[in-house]
Amino acid sequence: MALESLVQSCEGSCNIVERWSLYSIYWAVNLVLALTDVDLTSLKYVAKRLGWISVTNFVLLVFLALKNTPLAPLSGHSYEKLRPLHKTAGYTCIFTTFLHASVYLSSYGISGDLENMRQTKNLAGAMAGLAMVILGFSTIAWLARNYYEYPAEFLIRKYDGYTGSLYEAAQNQPGKILRCSIDGGYGQVPDFTDFDRVILVAGGSGSTFTFSIALDMIKEATASDVHKTIDFIWAVKRSESLQWFEQEINQLQESEHVNLFIYVTSDRKSDKTSDSLSLASTGAIDDAEKGKEGVTDQAFGLPSIHVTRIVVLE
Repeated sequence: MALESLVQSCEGSCNIVERWSLYSIYWAVNLVLALTDVDLTSLKYVAKRLGWISVTNFVLLVFLALKNTPLAPLSGHSYEKLRPLHKTAGYTCIFTTFLHASVYLSSYGISGDLENMRQTKNLAGAMAGLAMVILGFSTIAWLARNYYEYPAEFLIRKYDGYTGSLYEAAQNQPGKILRCSIDGGYGQVPDFTDFDRVILVAGGSGSTFTFSIALDMIKEATASDVHKTIDFIWAVKRSESLQWFEQEINQLQESEHVNLFIYVTSDRKSDKTSDSLSLASTGAIDDAEKGKEGVTDQAFGLPSIHVTRIVVLE
């Protein structure tokens, strides 16, 4: 275990060195292109050169943003490995754009031609530059975390390799928040808040998607004081799986907009579970068949969760 940790630490250090070496080369290329064959005594020519450098960086940004980018096979790295360079190229593009605008304004100010900034092409350039600066500010970690990123929760099954290391980290430091990079999603998800009634059906860990939709709909309906009906149907193999989303289940149950149905499909009396679980399973079936609502999961070892109906299929 100690050797594995040492190897991972060495690999991480090597990756950091390689990454910063790449950044340094990239910035050096920008500097060479900015200073080569340009009259440094003329602010106007310097500004134009910086503008072309910005355009070149922007083209690189577009290619780095593509999922199937042609740069991936050329560089020997996959799409996700190129994303740090994409971010660096973005900051560099914003910086050179800012220098381009500053030097051009200085040139106009010295020559007394500030009126030229009213020309359509210059106004368009100023607006494009301002948009890039705003985008740059939106990537600041503190702003992202507090204003437009919502914390993500993942349900991950332990296997060898990465998931095993993640499990050990969770065991050693429960509740620790980790930073991660997510690839996707792609395509378009419909706006569920446009519908008066939504039926959400999921099995097992697939409920990570439907839980987030339901909770978002509840939030929107409560804020706008509009009644929505959400039929939330979740099928799981084992009753202990209810622990995965204890807090979310409580939130759904407390909402007047939600009809909550949970189906436990594989719990058996022969399973290694308590007698109370087996007995309660039969009771849950009987109550469900009689059409009774308000059946709780207290016998499943989760007294804090109360759902509309739990059906255990024998």
